[in-house]
Amino acid sequence: MTQSVQAKRARTGRIGFRKALVASLSATALIAGTMTGAAQAQSVYSFGDSLSDTGNVDALTFGLAVGNEYFDGRFSNGFLWTDFVSAGLAGELQRTNAGLIGPFNFGTSASYNFAHGGSVSGSNGLSFDIILGGFSTALLQALPAFRTVDQAEHFRDQRFFFRRVFRSGPDDFATISAGGNDYLNGVTNVNFVVGNIIQSLGIIRQAGVRNSIVLDLPSLGLIPREFGGSDSAQLNALSAAHNAQLRTAVAQFEARNPGTNVSIVPAGLLFDLIIDDAVTNGGRRFGFTNVRPGAGTSGTCLGDGLVLNACPGSYLFYDDIHPTARAHAIIGQVALANVRADLTAGAAATARTTTTNRIAATGNQLVTTRIAALREGRTGSGFLLDPGAHSGAFGGGSATLGFREVGAVTSQPARTSFFRYIDGLAPEYDVTTPANDLEAENLAFSFNLNAGEYVSSFGADHLLTERFAFGGVFTRAALSRDLFGINSRDEASEFAVYGAWFDGPWTLSVTSKAADFEQSFVRNSGLSFAPTVSGEARSRTSSLRFDAQYDATVAGFQLSALSKTAFVRVNHRGYEEAGGLGLVERSVPDVTQNGFTGYIGGRVARTVAPFDGAGLTLSFEGGALGASSRDIGFAPVVDDAALLGDLLGQDGFTRPLSGTAHVGGYGSAEVALTTKSSFQLSGRAATIGTAAGQTNVARLNAVWRF
Repeated sequence: MTQSVQAKRARTGRIGFRKALVASLSATALIAGTMTGAAQAQSVYSFGDSLSDTGNVDALTFGLAVGNEYFDGRFSNGFLWTDFVSAGLAGELQRTNAGLIGPFNFGTSASYNFAHGGSVSGSNGLSFDIILGGFSTALLQALPAFRTVDQAEHFRDQRFFFRRVFRSGPDDFATISAGGNDYLNGVTNVNFVVGNIIQSLGIIRQAGVRNSIVLDLPSLGLIPREFGGSDSAQLNALSAAHNAQLRTAVAQFEARNPGTNVSIVPAGLLFDLIIDDAVTNGGRRFGFTNVRPGAGTSGTCLGDGLVLNACPGSYLFYDDIHPTARAHAIIGQVALANVRADLTAGAAATARTTTTNRIAATGNQLVTTRIAALREGRTGSGFLLDPGAHSGAFGGGSATLGFREVGAVTSQPARTSFFRYIDGLAPEYDVTTPANDLEAENLAFSFNLNAGEYVSSFGADHLLTERFAFGGVFTRAALSRDLFGINSRDEASEFAVYGAWFDGPWTLSVTSKAADFEQSFVRNSGLSFAPTVSGEARSRTSSLRFDAQYDATVAGFQLSALSKTAFVRVNHRGYEEAGGLGLVERSVPDVTQNGFTGYIGGRVARTVAPFDGAGLTLSFEGGALGASSRDIGFAPVVDDAALLGDLLGQDGFTRPLSGTAHVGGYGSAEVALTTKSSFQLSGRAATIGTAAGQTNVARLNAVWRF
């Protein structure tokens, strides 16, 4: 049986098993997408040259340009990087669109491939002939399908009557691979080529797609066709200049188009790493050992007579230009990992904000609980129970307002109080040999913290007159977080000072806070050969909060009108990630955020005595929330710590709120039972809802005095 017959049968067999292969590829790519945390897209559209062409030239030339030695119309022995990206993000392979001649008669949101083998970036005025599989493309060069800019324009402009055929949306992705054919055929103007790619990105953005993935260039002088040739050095220099200028131009494009994200796949660096690994390390990291001509081989599977699945995984190139399917799989993996890295470049800062918010919420609860006690003249020293339990704003329904006195110390005429609060296990405490029963009871229950986490506060305040009080509290914490695939260990400290003024039904207060935060984190890179990247970062948050509350009693119900406003400044220090071989790490600059958040609402509570010596309090609260930005959020005015940070992670990064406005609603319901101060049980449910989604929390607190 001749080689061509074998190849034809292999190709026919593969087409026959296409559905099974597609399912396998989709599953593999989706697993990679899950690993990297990449966003899910509705559709993926591809533009460019043969590195992305999944069958367009093959269909346009009735199989003459590609030939039987290639897999299913692709310029390789298997699936391409765009197959992996499409399967990983959209869960499907792309439809071909040969010659840009369809679809004209229906609207579609399905993934389509517009790339054509042999394409250049744009009209360059040169006349050259690219040979594909022995087929001359000279007659095809005049077609728009062979220019990336025109492919993008076709995608944007194609209409059926008055409706756009491609119903693309902001959750879609586009991929571009372009420039290699320009340089391989004599173009030396890097500005021209990069300009065409940026123009294509702009056209795609006009069509409604805001997420793009651009493949940069490997060192073209090192591909088998050019290796050792007279133009090798110049092609390497052009490749390097192209990649550097592409990064600069993409950054400028993103700055001009807010809300647009362009992920650059560092194919140049990846191929350099693969070649260096093969030459100096025996291919132990990537598995490739045949990366260029030499040692009796052509450096390509096809050149060495190894067709389709006969091509061993150790080959980097299938022919003298195009990578093998195994190389494409790694490019696809790096592409998905870079989408993840771009989407989460600021997520470490978000994770820090979440932890800082937890500290802020605890501080808010402490302050509101103490102000409620001071308003009723309750002073003395002791341990605070869960300060979030039945404290409302300044209201509170329990007899102790969450405050339990230490030992023989009782509420005295003395107006100065010293207090502390512990949640979780701080390093200096050992619950097996507690210093006293009060510490044991506070350390025994922690429904909201994981093992090794703690929040510990020390504070004091003074009731200067019946109408005025002031105080301060220091809070420190260690929290572990797993947000957006970032596993972090966070250390934080916060100092707050507060003052309150009481006048009949009115309670007015002001609280000033400053918090410092340190974070060490590790995240999954999404790369099988370099699985994690890590970094360290710091943040500082300062805020000024104003509270007003008006209380009234009607028919045995305690009614409260609530208003809270906070002005916040957050400074995230930049950091450098490490560990991903330079392929997926991000350098995050310093970020300073200023904004405000506010809340206005009402609370109704009723306290009854179900039996002698017991008090049962029922309360409901609800109101409207507003913030100047999604990043500032509601933390400065919402005291339910378990809610904070959840909302940002509800729908990943795929559907951010439009604009900078951030509004929502808050509601809570609570029941608390106290029996002669020896047993206390409370249950609380709260929710925050915005246009981006809803997050809920239910809490149960139980305290015994032994």
